[in-house]
Formats: sequence, structure tokens, C-alpha cells
Amino acid sequence: MHYSEVLKLNLVEGIGRKIILKLKELCDREDLKSLEFKDMMDIFDEMSDRKRIEYNYDVIQIETERILEKCYNENIKISTCFDDDFPEKFNEINDDSPALLFIKGDDSMLRDRCNIAVIGTRNPSERGFDLGVKYSETMSSKGMSIISGLALGCDTAAHTGALKAGGKTLVTLPSGIGHIYPKSNTRLYNEIVEKGGCIISENNPGEPPRKYDFINRDRLQAALSEGVLIMESPLNSGTVHTYNYSVKYNKKIACSIHDVGDGKNMELNEKIRNGKKGVAIYNVTDLEKWLQKIDLEVL
Repeated sequence: MHYSEVLKLNLVEGIGRKIILKLKELCDREDLKSLEFKDMMDIFDEMSDRKRIEYNYDVIQIETERILEKCYNENIKISTCFDDDFPEKFNEINDDSPALLFIKGDDSMLRDRCNIAVIGTRNPSERGFDLGVKYSETMSSKGMSIISGLALGCDTAAHTGALKAGGKTLVTLPSGIGHIYPKSNTRLYNEIVEKGGCIISENNPGEPPRKYDFINRDRLQAALSEGVLIMESPLNSGTVHTYNYSVKYNKKIACSIHDVGDGKNMELNEKIRNGKKGVAIYNVTDLEKWLQKIDLEVL
């Protein structure tokens, strides 16, 4: 099935990724190759107990063409759950998988088995930020790819450390590609692209983030990683969502333990350490020992 047909589906109000994934589950692979948008809408109507889904095909066609043109002009690739080369890591998370993904840059990281997510609060201590850079730089120098979300604080430290080591880093955006969030990280975003990194998003290019998009991107960070390192996080931080997805997907979890000015920033870290839900990292030696326990292709 051509990605443009899936893109059209994604533009119909009332058609979400889970419905598209259900279609993939129900249809034979050979049948899917010949299906077009209107065929799929007929199938959805048969699947649903609700009234027929209404849509304006002309409006959807115009918007699809606009998005395709933008992707062409900005070198953005479109990948869907119907593609043979769709990342296997997404297939492993079942109905949490994205149905449609926009990608800019080196998409090989989506299939790597050496990805580590480095995440945490937007307001880390100075020590936590510096360690985020140091640990990410250490892992990158060993051939690992660093995943984070471009947010201020710990995410910025993660991407910065990877770039310092000349390594690869992947950004999971809550917004559409081209809508840099936050704006203050525009220079970092551009450097990641220029140095062969990768940017991914489920949102159409240029779209601003909605509240639930932050949680949605958190699951992608967990899914794409072999291990997740939490630098600092209060219990009310968005980092908790990534942690919960990491537990759900059986990822290896570690948390940095270090001195912070505000003990609140260590709430999640202490919970993980005290509950033995992950490995406590006190220094680079601990980090290296944790990495050795993970089945990474580069080790």
C-alpha cells in the first residue's frame, strides 16, 4: 500500500492509528498492496458499529498533496506500518506501534540494536546536566546511538554528549518535523541534522505539539531503545511516562544517583533504586557495567 493512501487515512477525523493498525491485522498482505483510500474507508465502515465515517475527499486530497510536497522539498521520508522495512522494534510493541512516521536524516537508527535513551527533567541540577553530557559522550564513543526528545535540560545534555563524541543521536519530536520544539533548541536541532542524526515524528510536518503528543513520543523513545538511562526526574515529570513504557516493553533501566540541589529531582531515581526496578549508576564504571548486561550489537 502506498504511503500516500495511509497519509489520507491519517487525515480523516475519527481514524486513529489503532484503527489503521487493526486494518493491517485483518487484511492479507497481498490484498493490502492493491487497496486504496476509498477501499479502506469501506472496510472501516464494515468494521465499525457506528454510523458511516464522513469525510471530504477533495479536501483530504489537497492536504495530502501539500504534505507530500513539503516532505519532498525538506527531504522528509514517510514510513508506514504496511511497509516491509518498517522498524521491527515498533512491531514488537503491538498496538502501541505508530501507523505513520515522518523521518528526517539517518533512519538506520530506527533498526539499530544499540540505542540508549537518555532522559530526564527539563530543570536538572548543574551536576545532573554535566553527567548527562558525560554519560552520553561515553556511550557514543563506544558506538551506541543516543535517543532523546530535544527538550531543555536532560534531553539537551543527551544530544550534546552524543554530538561531542561524534556519535549518532535520534530525536523523537512531540511536534511535526520543521516545527522545532522548543525554539531555543533550534541550533541543536540543526546540528543534529547536519551531523547525520535523525529526527522522527508522528505529526504532519510543521504541526505544533498538542498536550498528548508528549506522552505519545515518550513511548517511541522507550520502544526504540535497548536501555533507558534516567538522569534526574521528579515523580510528576513527563519522564515517568517513558519509564512506565520502558517497564511495559521490558527494557533495561538505569538511573543516575548523584548529588542535587533539590531532592525532588531524585524522586523517580530513588524510587527505581529503592524498588530495585533498575540499576543505580554512580559513575562511568557503573555505566559500563550496566551496558555490558544489555544485549547490544556493539558490545
